[in-house]
Amino acid sequence: MSNSDDFSPEGYILDESSDPDGHLALGLSLEGGSDFEGAIEALSRAIDSNPQNVFAYYHRGYCYSQTHALQQAIDDFSSIIRIDPNDSTAYVNRATIYYDLEEYDEAWGDLETAVELNPNDPVAHHLRGDLSLLGGELDQAVGCYETALSLDPDLDDARINRMKAYHAGKIWWIFDRRGIYLGNITKGATGDYSAQVGKDSVNQRYDDMVSVFQAMGKGRIDHENSVIFTAVDLEEAVDAIAELGLILTENQDGPPWDWIAWLDSIDQTTI
Repeated sequence: MSNSDDFSPEGYILDESSDPDGHLALGLSLEGGSDFEGAIEALSRAIDSNPQNVFAYYHRGYCYSQTHALQQAIDDFSSIIRIDPNDSTAYVNRATIYYDLEEYDEAWGDLETAVELNPNDPVAHHLRGDLSLLGGELDQAVGCYETALSLDPDLDDARINRMKAYHAGKIWWIFDRRGIYLGNITKGATGDYSAQVGKDSVNQRYDDMVSVFQAMGKGRIDHENSVIFTAVDLEEAVDAIAELGLILTENQDGPPWDWIAWLDSIDQTTI
């Protein structure tokens, strides 16, 4: 997860008329030169002059995070939320600080609020994915990362962490969009992956799946009811399953129907 060192103060516009003494401008200048302690002092004076100055709180919170004064950063983002309870960015940034402090319940609560206020914020979904991954909720993590990527395909960290979630699982079950089981991908004791494709007549994608795994696997073992491909590449497999319109889930019982509907809703979006 991106920690407090990684986010930057964006999204607010400086109103010069609200800074008659120049404290805010000085604080921004010092911040730009990485003099965070000096910036905090100047921004504090700006806040003393105008306790409702969201812009100053935002930048001071950022500067506090850079000096690892994390509780003070939380206090500043909390001040923004008190002034404007609909400021989704403040919730995201406070959640990031909570994560650094390992206060995960508080971080999750802030991210839930942020997503309610702004469902199209890819960073909020990405961070929810990080928390889900940390808690071992792998399906949920993958879903959050995919949402983030549907909103911002260039969010490389979300793409990388999505694969971390897949690698964390021992076995991933493959279902079609009717919820019918078709096969699985399993991590072996040595860390290699194998793919099993069911030969059952309900598997209408048997030929497609065999073609995909045959191309990437290093060996094939045929059984009466299934065929197994050894040493498949998990990342290639994940992409291939998505291209076939199938679903990978850690849940042996299959994905919930509302998840299938959600996946259908983003089918036209590049992930």
